[in-house]
Amino acid sequence: MRVVLASQSRQRTALLDQIGIEHIVYPVDVDEERYFAEPKRYRTTIRALALAKAKAASAHCKDALVIGADTVVYSQGRIYGKPSDADDARMTLRSLSGRKHIVATGVGVIDTESGVERTAVAESEVYFNRLTCADIEWYLMSGEPMERAGAYAIQGRGAVLIRKIAGSYSNIVGLPLELVVSMLRSLGYALEGDRR
Repeated sequence: MRVVLASQSRQRTALLDQIGIEHIVYPVDVDEERYFAEPKRYRTTIRALALAKAKAASAHCKDALVIGADTVVYSQGRIYGKPSDADDARMTLRSLSGRKHIVATGVGVIDTESGVERTAVAESEVYFNRLTCADIEWYLMSGEPMERAGAYAIQGRGAVLIRKIAGSYSNIVGLPLELVVSMLRSLGYALEGDRR
């Protein structure tokens, strides 16, 4: 059975490639803003949004396992999504400076043949260094903060902003591979070399 990724994220595609999961990319357009009315319920929200993305793609994909995902950064009762501009990214980085935050990814998988749906959430803790104004401006100049939840990319230059992490690294990049593989296997998918 083929795997479909309902996302245009290059990071998610690269992560699936990394572990040998051949897949088709089928980007979908889901109105994310309407899901985030209650920031403290981010787990429920990202689970619902991931499933909505998988459903939007599954309507066009037969005999497939469709993966939808949504990643957010949560800190002090607030969700930090992708920054709207450089000023927003600057404010986000200042807010995260010297603090711990949670990176959470909701994953939804749909077996379009059977109609079975699975959802789950992975969380990792990220501890930022205390950032100076110069640190933030250096990072903003890279252009990397844009289009990233929390205005940073751990797999890029943003790695220097981070003191330590607890939990899944791939989750912080954007797709918790250990969780995704478990969900796919529960629906009958076998990785190359599996003897299950």
